[in-house]
Amino acid sequence: MLAHVRRLSTLSHPNLLPILGARIEGDRLWVYSEYDDGQSLAALLARTALTAPQSVAIGIAVVAGLEALQRGGFAHGSLDTTTVQVASYGQVRLSDYGMRPLAVGDKASTWPDPRRDVSAAGRVICAALGIDPERGADGGPSVVERTLPGLAATALTIASGSAGRSAATAAMMLSDGAGRLASRSRVYLSIAELGRLAQAGRPTIEAAIDSVMAPNQAPVIPPMPPPAPALKPVPSAPSVERPRAKPSPPAAARAASSRVPLTLALRRLAQATVPAATIAAAPPAAATPARRPENQAAPRLKEPAPAPLVRPIMPAPGPHRTARATRYLPYLLAAGGLLLLVVLVGPMLVRGVSHPVARPSSALT
Repeated sequence: MLAHVRRLSTLSHPNLLPILGARIEGDRLWVYSEYDDGQSLAALLARTALTAPQSVAIGIAVVAGLEALQRGGFAHGSLDTTTVQVASYGQVRLSDYGMRPLAVGDKASTWPDPRRDVSAAGRVICAALGIDPERGADGGPSVVERTLPGLAATALTIASGSAGRSAATAAMMLSDGAGRLASRSRVYLSIAELGRLAQAGRPTIEAAIDSVMAPNQAPVIPPMPPPAPALKPVPSAPSVERPRAKPSPPAAARAASSRVPLTLALRRLAQATVPAATIAAAPPAAATPARRPENQAAPRLKEPAPAPLVRPIMPAPGPHRTARATRYLPYLLAAGGLLLLVVLVGPMLVRGVSHPVARPSSALT
């Protein structure tokens, strides 16, 4: 058995759930496979109904995985909706494949007929489409049978076992019956939709582990914590009155106490601002100023002399101006010489043109 599981672990296909290893404990065989974070097709169908494109994508994946098993020389043996896994990213894979119903140490080797696997794949496709292949003649047609009769007839034909024992033949029949629904772009869109459906209904890892480890155990509700004791108010310490300092006298009182006579303040101010010689020559503060006679005219104040006019001083020519004048000097000299030449030579040219010189003609001999 372990050698058989090792051969199964060598299979690699996108529509097969990889087998990682196995071990034997007593009379039981434990097979380890890759963890699938999605859910089975049976759980998905129990929660929601699938559309025709989604069912076609599932059927194509199931038939492709079964074809990979047949190429490797194996059979599934227990194909149904519970052994078809839909991952969280939409990939459809077969699980529990190649497990022969044998006890440990049994040497019998009875593989199931490949026709059963192909017929089981047809029943999985019918379940995804919502078609009952076992209904009697009195049963009414389903929605898919009324809207897509070609696809429904193909699924019923595969489920009845008329497709033969080859999964490749079933794949071609399904592709022809689905038509445009089996195109690559439409299948990719359906896989993305299946991934969203699988993510919406998958249980958490903690819930899955609890359901496996203790399926019949009632959930344990932790006891409520005791209420916290009420806080008593802490009495505040008695307030101690501190002795207050005597208020300082107001500014007006302080100013009044330090007030000096006005005449003394003015005298101090005059002494601080007037030169010493003026203070010595000034009359005493108690003497009254002398009065001007009535018949004497008041002295006139001298008007200030007008300020002299300041002419603007022209700036001296700088080196840049001298350089500019030196630059244009040859051109000016050339222009003057040309003008002088025109004045002197011009009349002579005009005179020679207006009075041409007659040349003597040669005498004929």
